Amino acid sequence: MMLRNKYWRLLSVLIVIHLPILVQSQPFLQQTKEVEVPSSLKSQINGNIKQCRVIDFDGDQKVDFLVLVANDSASDPYAYEYWYNSYFKLIKRIPKYVCDADYLWFANLDDDPIPEMITAYGFEDGIDYSIYKQNLVTGKDSLLLRFNPVLLDSTNKLKPFYWGYPWDIADIVLTHKYNQTLIRCSFNHEIERDGVISIPNWQNKLPVILFYGKTTQPDMPVGAIRNFEWLDIKELAKSVVK
Repeated sequence: MMLRNKYWRLLSVLIVIHLPILVQSQPFLQQTKEVEVPSSLKSQINGNIKQCRVIDFDGDQKVDFLVLVANDSASDPYAYEYWYNSYFKLIKRIPKYVCDADYLWFANLDDDPIPEMITAYGFEDGIDYSIYKQNLVTGKDSLLLRFNPVLLDSTNKLKPFYWGYPWDIADIVLTHKYNQTLIRCSFNHEIERDGVISIPNWQNKLPVILFYGKTTQPDMPVGAIRNFEWLDIKELAKSVVK
């Protein structure tokens, strides 16, 4: 047992040493930034605007807008989020419901310019971590898979892996090879989810996906993770289907 523990500690240290060289100067994960609503956009919106955020959600290298508007006719959804592209064309209208966690990142994981959505959504007793493929024509996004987020915290050399709480996530561990974007992941792990989560009936397992960050919960290491591999998003999504 002692020899086995030393082996896993050594393996974890080697992973910590070698993975950071894969990080680019700009993070792969992109998050929205809050701004004032442009006056030309404000004139198109009826209702009480609560927030405006910007991000390039369509991959054209231009700023797009996510505008949160209160729903005065009902308490749930409490608001709608309107997604406008850089030309102020409405692309999506998303209902927003009361919850404890509602995080959104963008990362280009496939071979088209439109980034995928990575979300963390739920409540204190359970958060669903998901990857979605966007459809900017219909405005209806497709769930590719749900997953277990694991945080690689390189500040702790002996115990580098922790549960990836959304507020601790800084970036996703990716690399590029032969014009493919590859995700660091594992299907061989001993992580058990004891909260209230939602797994689609077509998905047979929750893979681990690795992220960079610094944990705020050092007493929450994760179960053993073995056989990390690099998969593109199509391979990863295909591997979770029953």
